[in-house]
Amino acid sequence: MVNRIQHHIAGRSGEQARPDPLWETLKNIEKLALQVAEDLNKQVRFEVAVPRLDKVPPHIASILQERQQLGKPAAGVIRVEITSEADGTLTMAIHDDGRGISAVHLRTVLVARNLFTPEAVSKMSDDQVIAMLFEPGFSSLDQAHLHAGRGEGLGVVKEALRKLDGRLRISSRVNSHTRFIMQLKPS
Repeated sequence: MVNRIQHHIAGRSGEQARPDPLWETLKNIEKLALQVAEDLNKQVRFEVAVPRLDKVPPHIASILQERQQLGKPAAGVIRVEITSEADGTLTMAIHDDGRGISAVHLRTVLVARNLFTPEAVSKMSDDQVIAMLFEPGFSSLDQAHLHAGRGEGLGVVKEALRKLDGRLRISSRVNSHTRFIMQLKPS
């Protein structure tokens, strides 16, 4: 379907259809939607409503091609691993191969939002800075959207683990990955 739309748009302008970051992204979203539906034994129909675009603006194209520029495959990977220890401890690790958490960026956000002075932030370790993501109401995003930016998500995780006497560790490397490891001991 995406190929037909792409060919139709290219046909209108008299050009040969060529790869376009927007259409590649739409293909990846379609593939993900179909895979999730199959995994859940459900049916889904993927539809696209896109205005006629002669070409994708360069600033959007660069965002869509970020993973490829980092040498990663276009499709991101989120892996969940759950293990149980002999003593009953349950460990859940969630790993994604996205852009990681930048302590440098978070330091800038903490200062820009007047949460800390530049001097105080410079004395904080990277782990302390990253831990701020779990503070209620804190978000590193400038604007909230459907899936993030309201400062609730990671704070809720921290509170739920606290109530369950659980532990949380994070490992992250910029432009590589983030891994959240949660441990719950038997009660």
